[in-house]
Amino acid sequence: MYKKRKMVFMLMVLSLLLCGCGDHELENRSFPLAVGLESEKQGCRVVFNFPVLSEVANENADGSYTAVASKKGRDFFTIQKNYEKNSSKSIDFSHNKALILSEEFLKDEEKLQKFLEYAKTQELMARNTYLFVTDLKMEHLFGLDQNLEKPLGTYLEELLESDEDYKDKRIMTLGRLYDERQNQMETLYIPVLGEKDKEPEVTGFYVLRNGKAKERVSSELAMESMLLQGKLKGFSYQDAAGCEWRITKIHPSYEFEKNIEHPIIKIHLACTASLENATLTDWKHEETLEQTLEEELQNRLNTDAKAALEKGIDISNSYKKLGNSYRKGYVHYEERREEYEKNLQIKVETEISVVNLK
Repeated sequence: MYKKRKMVFMLMVLSLLLCGCGDHELENRSFPLAVGLESEKQGCRVVFNFPVLSEVANENADGSYTAVASKKGRDFFTIQKNYEKNSSKSIDFSHNKALILSEEFLKDEEKLQKFLEYAKTQELMARNTYLFVTDLKMEHLFGLDQNLEKPLGTYLEELLESDEDYKDKRIMTLGRLYDERQNQMETLYIPVLGEKDKEPEVTGFYVLRNGKAKERVSSELAMESMLLQGKLKGFSYQDAAGCEWRITKIHPSYEFEKNIEHPIIKIHLACTASLENATLTDWKHEETLEQTLEEELQNRLNTDAKAALEKGIDISNSYKKLGNSYRKGYVHYEERREEYEKNLQIKVETEISVVNLK
């Protein structure tokens, strides 16, 4: 494990040198790969995961090559400046891969807005920095770094980018949060980090509506939302009979019924499905399973969409599409988003073709 970690940091040092950072410059800077931010009674706590670059060339090093710094203060700016003053090193966020917010911090509008204003104005971190939420204590989460073959930030980056189901690997980034808090157009999902086998794992998603924290939902509901929006390349589904299906070639289309008081979005979801854990014996068997799968998935999507709407969550993300299809409705609900979701109906119709028979 330590050899892999050392290789990661050697590559990082090489990239910094190629970018024009000399040895002296590296000594005077700290380069966090992951940053955590959580609420405290009198402000907040920031936890940094730094590579210890000087240890990479030390053959007698213990192999961890990372250090965790946990600091409390009035706000992020104060913590950053105090760290830089006390360590005589400036913090360079140009290689930061993950920003992790505690659930409490995400829901605290005053603290969140203050941090985002500072981060955006100062261009503190890249817009493509991955964004996560956690209900774990930040120091505990960052302590899991010692169990990983790669530093925490790199691990989290690869955790998302290695999932082949997503069309857009950048599920949720700092830049998307900036944009949505300004535009207030979409329902977005932030991956929630938990712990499994002493390693970080995505255990659910946190819903943002109008750029503000709504509530935590299951990974299954978030995947269904991405499915209806055409944001997935593939989708794994187990039906009531225990058959495991791989859903691909996902093509949703949308139609709005132009009714101001009762807006309805009709979603026609066309896709293909291959059976992963059994063999189809003949065309009748195929036809039966195809019809059963269509009905079951359609019922599930409609049921879950209705239940989510009752909580004020539109898993079809329909308001963003409304402007191009029904301008009058879009303008009518522009300042009444809660009313829109209260009145909205989502009707899903599935069309599934079974393929890849064994």
